[in-house]
Amino acid sequence: MRVCALLACAALAACGPSLETGPHVNFDLIVSRGLADTLSAFQVSLVTQGGTLDCLEVQNSCVVNQVDPSRFVPVQDSAGTTHRALQFPLKLVAGTPNTQDVSLKGITPGRDFAVVVEALSQDVPPRLAGSACNYVKEITAGANATVQAEIVELMPTVACDPRVEK
Repeated sequence: MRVCALLACAALAACGPSLETGPHVNFDLIVSRGLADTLSAFQVSLVTQGGTLDCLEVQNSCVVNQVDPSRFVPVQDSAGTTHRALQFPLKLVAGTPNTQDVSLKGITPGRDFAVVVEALSQDVPPRLAGSACNYVKEITAGANATVQAEIVELMPTVACDPRVEK
């Protein structure tokens, strides 16, 4: 999976290399500059039975508190370690747009997912500063349609700790 984000007109960019073998999904994260200044990381989760989620509700609280742990689809980080969600620190490389490489792999093809992207605050422990939730009908063995995810900024941040793995 390649995660792409745009920092155009106050948006954040993170683009990773395309995985030529196995399932991958590209998606654009759009984040306001003001929110980007308060973040420490993003967490990306794939959740099964996506059609049963109310994305508006999911965006107002931590997804880890809303779904059973068994619904998180295992993904692999760049080292090949399997996780229920992948968290990546905010590490922008200067440019136009600013970029950050992020790689997710090891996604099992299937149907009816939700992609949940949560923005983690700089607080200790982190709090939910914003999120995006998108339905994905199917993930196939090859390239998949790009998903656009606009991070909804929560004012104030939500008191829950969004980390799926602590």
